[in-house]
Amino acid sequence: MRENSDANISSDNDTNTNSGQLSDGHGTPSRKHLFSRSRDAIAENTKDMTGKEKAKYLFYYYKWYLLVAVVLILLAIYVCINVAKSSKPIAFSYAILNSWVISDSDDSLHTYIFEDYADSVGKSVSNGYQIISDTMYTFSMEDHDENSTMNGYYVRFNAMTEDDYYDVIITDEAGLQFCALEGTPHSPDTVLSDETMSLYSDRLVYMDVYDPYDPDAYISDEELEQQTRANIVDADADNAALVAIDVSDSKFIQELNLYYDTVYIIFPGTSDDNKSRADSFIQYIYNYN
Repeated sequence: MRENSDANISSDNDTNTNSGQLSDGHGTPSRKHLFSRSRDAIAENTKDMTGKEKAKYLFYYYKWYLLVAVVLILLAIYVCINVAKSSKPIAFSYAILNSWVISDSDDSLHTYIFEDYADSVGKSVSNGYQIISDTMYTFSMEDHDENSTMNGYYVRFNAMTEDDYYDVIITDEAGLQFCALEGTPHSPDTVLSDETMSLYSDRLVYMDVYDPYDPDAYISDEELEQQTRANIVDADADNAALVAIDVSDSKFIQELNLYYDTVYIIFPGTSDDNKSRADSFIQYIYNYN
């Protein structure tokens, strides 16, 4: 009997060992196995879907998980924003889109010239001011179309712009289209002084922006059939809206060493501090030599 009992114990141990990857030792599937099975099921169910269809599928079946994740991300962002704003006075705050490079490479952005600007307006870093910057974003119209609510960068960027975190955003046309569809830019003439606007009167950028899936807009059946668009147009074109200024010929912008030659600046911030800092910066790069 003793030998049979030992054999049974050995057999049970072998069973647990062989199923260790599938079980937690008590006969129930491990979390790792459940996650793998769920991941495989999602991949199978969405393999023939477009990006937008995948987003809708994931949101429908996993919306509570996604909402919890988004809330946690927004809470973390809120804390970071308030810590940043309260720690030191801000000399300037900016984001650069679609020009991400490794900071130590030969092609890195020359962001140190923003410190030269801060020095010129008496708000140098050495005197206790801070320059807030984000240069890791890569966005285009496709990112808006897919409405990437699971993309941490997407959620973070929109939360930052809505909270007046950035004074200006520097971007190429792809980033400008994305921001226009997201409703990020405020018209330059509502941010900049009349004096500054006069400096850029021949470099104002207008766009015809249309998003058939905008939840805040009433869309007719005819309009719904149109494609999402965000096109640069002439000032007198139908539906033209002022969204940016073209700063491609600025020596400051050229020395920044961006990945593109045609450069736009948009204005996401609406607070008095945003407007004052943005106006000062735009005048500075106009006169920079």
